[in-house]
Amino acid sequence: MLAYVVGHAVLDRISYIVPVLPLGISPWNPPSGLTMFLLLGFGIRYWPTVPVACIVSEFFTRGLPTPVPLLFAACWITLVYSLSALVLKRRLSQGSRIESLADFGWFLGCTLVSTLAVAAGYVAIFTLGGALHWPDFSAHFIRFWIGEANGILVVTPLLLTLRGWRPNRPDNRELLELLAQGSSLGLALWFVFREPNLEQFQFFYVLFLPMLWIVARHGLIGAVISLAATQLGLIAVVPGTELFAVSFIRYQFLMLSLCVTGLTMGALAMQRARADAAVHEKTALLSRTLQMAAAGELSSTLTHELNQPITASTNYLSACRLLIEQPELDRERLADTLIKADQEVRRAAGVVHRLRDFFQHGTIVREPVDLPALIGRVERRLAARAARLGISVDLRAESELFRVQADAVQLELVLNNLLTNALDAYEQAGRARGQVVITVSNLVADDVSKAPRRILIGIDDDGPGIPADLMARLFEPFTTSKSTGLGLGLAISRTLAEANGGELHYLPSTRGGSRFELLLQGL
Repeated sequence: MLAYVVGHAVLDRISYIVPVLPLGISPWNPPSGLTMFLLLGFGIRYWPTVPVACIVSEFFTRGLPTPVPLLFAACWITLVYSLSALVLKRRLSQGSRIESLADFGWFLGCTLVSTLAVAAGYVAIFTLGGALHWPDFSAHFIRFWIGEANGILVVTPLLLTLRGWRPNRPDNRELLELLAQGSSLGLALWFVFREPNLEQFQFFYVLFLPMLWIVARHGLIGAVISLAATQLGLIAVVPGTELFAVSFIRYQFLMLSLCVTGLTMGALAMQRARADAAVHEKTALLSRTLQMAAAGELSSTLTHELNQPITASTNYLSACRLLIEQPELDRERLADTLIKADQEVRRAAGVVHRLRDFFQHGTIVREPVDLPALIGRVERRLAARAARLGISVDLRAESELFRVQADAVQLELVLNNLLTNALDAYEQAGRARGQVVITVSNLVADDVSKAPRRILIGIDDDGPGIPADLMARLFEPFTTSKSTGLGLGLAISRTLAEANGGELHYLPSTRGGSRFELLLQGL
């Protein structure tokens, strides 16, 4: 790839800082970072381009002083970095992205191992070729290795991250924050390098502060950009003296620690962002599931609630047909039967409309409620099933009850669900007989000014009760001891009770089974 070869040569030329003349051994080698980006981002198949780029860069920068050792060195660099890229392609997310701490761990490990191998082989090749001397091997090795390691740690993550980055347009506040972050980084660079001398590197830790701020706000993209800016700032203040070359190598070791810290935090931030996104997605999925499940439970409730008025209206209409077929038409009785059929149809429509309005908009229609009559309707609706199971239902209500204003349809749904659950428990346990007692009584607080008058509706049974492992989460969605059902009935019932200013609780019954208490505000 021509762009890679040209970029490699340009980077090699501008980064030719405090080198071991006339070779490419310097403490800052960004072309290696560009090479790893090529192999990771575009594929290992481009490996033949790497030795070509190395030879072209050598000619462009240093004029090919040792062509034979250079050819071996270029082949060695290509081999090591291609193997490193091959390992990383199998370990990184999507083959070329750093999106977690594990990804960065593999990237850092492969970078350190491959750069150590490249540095050792490169210096050994030129030493064997007579361009370098063996007593200087360790010094040249360290200088070349730190340059390779920093070049890859700064350049490769930067290019890989920018490749898939789609920045959002910042608003004024974000622009001010970006300006403040850039200024803090520039100020830190100025403080560290304001008086370049051999002792100044002791203040290098100041550069960690703005970088940590940037990484905390922008994640990995902030880390790679701030590290690149720091490395460029470091290069910009390097004098061309050999005395400062020693200091620059020290700075590059500190730069290595800054790279590891910054990229580690960036990877952690990326991993946290992905985890938060996954949690958000699962929460949204759960919300949709709950909505669908609630709709299913609501459909089941509606089926029970609509069955009685529809059955009654069907019976009334059948009676009307029989009255019409009589030789003598009883108009008064026919009219009365039609009125009853009309009332049942209107009641069914009211159930549908009330529940639809509540679950869509939270709408509640408050009206005076005759609690004994409402409970009586629920009791009559379930009387046939209770009789079939051998269960007696006993209603005990005080004669003078507080007035209640609530949504009658919703309260009826709550009571219907509680009584249905009691009958389900008897049937599932295989009980041949039992008793459910419904009590309705007034509750008056000692200090009326602090607590309103309330009405207590208690539903007691002598059935099997609630399993101990379900009590703590009885009113949570999907909690059930039944072999069928979604386990949303009690959750919906409590929601409806609280929407009407009431409370719904469970207590162990003194009768040995379950006791549910529905508290309503009285007037």
